[in-house]
Amino acid sequence: MKKKILLLSLIIATLCTVFYFWSANTATKTYNLLEPGYQDVIEIENSNSTRAVFGEKWASVPVKVYADSSFNATYISQLQQAIAAWNSTRVGTVLTYAGTIRNPYMVNGIGVTKAPISTAGTVGNTVLTYTGSTINKAVVTLNSNLTFNNGSTTSGTYYLKSVFMHELGHALGLDDNYDSSSIMCGYYTGSTSLSSLDINDLDSLY
Repeated sequence: MKKKILLLSLIIATLCTVFYFWSANTATKTYNLLEPGYQDVIEIENSNSTRAVFGEKWASVPVKVYADSSFNATYISQLQQAIAAWNSTRVGTVLTYAGTIRNPYMVNGIGVTKAPISTAGTVGNTVLTYTGSTINKAVVTLNSNLTFNNGSTTSGTYYLKSVFMHELGHALGLDDNYDSSSIMCGYYTGSTSLSSLDINDLDSLY
């Protein structure tokens, strides 16, 4: 009995040590996509399409993308279209749609959900969890306080595909910029096209 207790204690101590070192080397980063007119502290990137990008990225691609099970057919369709857009570059397939899940925060990949976001002007955000320079998971959240559309031009609403494309770019490791032609522009433009800057940045990472 004493041997079993000693063995159990040893196992628990080992697990605690592993968790400590893992948590000590794990960090998070949050990106906010803002409504036009709002300012945020983001990295200003120039529009030089030949520059290199060095930052956090996934160890391998494609990365699985899971949608919140509360999403309706429109949200899922727009998410799949955003995934297809990122897969259409010279890098090839970087994302795969993996279906719906009840808890997008617990996925081993990219979880996409919606929830109230109180930060002023925020349309959506992405939180990366990474160790060193390797991304372990990402959570994309759309601000459920706002109204989204599937391509209409209704004032005061936001195009789902555009927002999903921007946030998935962050989930892949891309930073914000101030180039209005880029899907990674730090404020909402409604664009659904990848610029040469976006494509080059993705190519630099993967």
